[in-house]
Amino acid sequence: MQDNGKEFLKPRDVATMFSITEETLRNWRRQGILPYFRIKNTIRFARSDILECLSRFRRDGIPGQNESAKREKKL
Repeated sequence: MQDNGKEFLKPRDVATMFSITEETLRNWRRQGILPYFRIKNTIRFARSDILECLSRFRRDGIPGQNESAKREKKL
């Protein structure tokens, strides 16, 4: 779905991009970790916002992830 040059993604597509469940994605959305849009009673994510979040998570880690999980990831 595109609007004004922005491409919007469905929750299942975003969950696949992050390799997480849709439930985890829902939690991240509710916690304000990922920006989203509500379009006619459906949730959509701007591809540009998601790509920016992916880059930030790779650089800084996932918000809320504890330090031991970050260390294990580096091993």
